[in-house]
Amino acid sequence: MPQVRIHRSRPRFGYKRILILLRRQGHKIGKDKVYRIYREEGLQVRTKRRKLRLLTVVDYFSRESVAIEAGYTLRAADVIRTLTRLRVSRGLPRIIPVGNGSEFSGNDLDRFAHERGLQ
Repeated sequence: MPQVRIHRSRPRFGYKRILILLRRQGHKIGKDKVYRIYREEGLQVRTKRRKLRLLTVVDYFSRESVAIEAGYTLRAADVIRTLTRLRVSRGLPRIIPVGNGSEFSGNDLDRFAHERGLQ
């Protein structure tokens, strides 16, 4: 069965990608048949383990952790939402030291900091 050979050589491919490869090889086969064979053979795409990410906001003067946000993904909007929430109770810092995460490299957080006079 060509589908099983394709899957063994490319185990991260799902049935839709295998269907494309089979059609490129000249096989005239429908997606329902490929899916049925895929399931009968017990094939499945292994899911990647998702890493937990933590956003910690620390007051360097008092060494107090004022906020911790957890999630599988953190975006600039999450950082902005956390800082906006903290603005009410603690005020905004003058400087925001950031790591190398993708949530800090976009334009949204840069715009937020610029509009409020933060570095």
